[in-house]
Amino acid sequence: MKRNPNIRSDRKSLLAALRNLRQEIEQEGRMIYEQWLPGMARREFRTSALNLAYYIALRRRNLSGLQATLLSYGLAPLAHCESRVLQTLDAIIAACAGTPTDVADKRFFYGQKILDRRTNLLFGPLKARRRARIMVTLATDAAGDYPLIRDLIVRGMNCARINCAHDSEDVWEAMVAHVRRAANETGRICRILMDVAGPKPRTDAVLTPGPKNRLFRNSYLLLTREPPQSAGGMHFQTSCTMPEVISLLKVGTEVWIDDGRIGARVEALTGDGALLKVISVRATGERLQSGKGINLPNTRFEKLAFTDKDRRDLQFVCAHADILGYSFVQNAADVAALYQEMETVRTDKKPCQSVVLKIETRKAMQNLPDLIVAAAGRWQTGIMIARGDLGVELSLPQLIEVQDQILSIGQAASVPVIWATQVLDRYTKKGVLTRAEATDTAMGGRAECVMLNKGPFIKEAVSLLDNLLFRAQSIRNKNLPNMSAIQFSHQADLTCSFPEET
Repeated sequence: MKRNPNIRSDRKSLLAALRNLRQEIEQEGRMIYEQWLPGMARREFRTSALNLAYYIALRRRNLSGLQATLLSYGLAPLAHCESRVLQTLDAIIAACAGTPTDVADKRFFYGQKILDRRTNLLFGPLKARRRARIMVTLATDAAGDYPLIRDLIVRGMNCARINCAHDSEDVWEAMVAHVRRAANETGRICRILMDVAGPKPRTDAVLTPGPKNRLFRNSYLLLTREPPQSAGGMHFQTSCTMPEVISLLKVGTEVWIDDGRIGARVEALTGDGALLKVISVRATGERLQSGKGINLPNTRFEKLAFTDKDRRDLQFVCAHADILGYSFVQNAADVAALYQEMETVRTDKKPCQSVVLKIETRKAMQNLPDLIVAAAGRWQTGIMIARGDLGVELSLPQLIEVQDQILSIGQAASVPVIWATQVLDRYTKKGVLTRAEATDTAMGGRAECVMLNKGPFIKEAVSLLDNLLFRAQSIRNKNLPNMSAIQFSHQADLTCSFPEET
């Protein structure tokens, strides 16, 4: 990590520092780009990859002092240069030198235009008042409820997500047929994204002790390698779909289940598995269900790129979906493995479909630029901020930083970003909107797509999200405030007159 150069307050020193910074960024960025170049089959992505390399070189430095100095001179800061790194530096240098800039508007905003075009290619053109798309995870019931899917599309769903970790091919096929039919009847575009489950441990068979059906703080849970045979004893029991991870557990290891809703710690190791003590759960308790993800944030284990189930599911996904969601991708080698698997199941000569990389682990975040280049160098690519698993892997303060970094890196690469997991979660499940959820959704408007999960109020949630995203973009476009005029009731009174509800 390079330190920020000492910036003195006089303009001449500032100009010299800026020119030196630009030279360093271009040299370092070119070196990073040259390392990526051999793996980029799609020439169309090379311009974006070069800008991403410049952005990485820039962000290796602590620029807070330079930012403050630029602001003191009334010059544009570097905080919003993601899609135009060198162009921004050139414009600032020209302004500081007092010379006319040769950076035309068309060139300056080229990165944003590329991002808009790729968003259209990934999700389809949008005939709506908002720029961000809406993705909805379909529940099992949707397979038998065509009117629901049609209503979701009419209300604003632009992409339907099918999670291959649940249900069966018959259910998925019914969902796909409903989406295709509804899109055709309504004349609207609705893409289908299908996730392969990936190498993630999950709860399998579940047994509860007697009539109890909820885990509370200080409850005990036996995590086993084999499916539990009988309730017996006083503890909850569940087996693990990846029994090999149990051998990695130690006394004191933290285990989180269902996107962190159940937090536990290993109390003892047994012949059958590990005895866990619940240390974190809401006051009303939490049901233990099968098929829920298990996270081990402090335990390192090598994950395969694909499971046998993933390989079977991939054949269905490649035949039916518009977009493949790649779960638990870790590094560029995993992307190469995906490419090989997709080549194996292809039955025609058409280009491979689009891919969304789901960023769910600390390792994926650390390798994010390489992941983007490896994927976007082959396919039309998006990235998903999967805050459920990512939030378990990281502390909450770290998650706040990381989700902002993912948005910035996606913009630097002109790659669409999906803001996912627990958006409007309470509203979707309970029909009650909190102020915190509304604010979080507005933050998600910086992404190209926002994902809602399933729930009884999903139709109402889509309508609400459509309105929230429209209102959010009226004051902010990506990272840039729009600075639209505010109508004050009186010059001496700063009480705002807000527009009517739409």
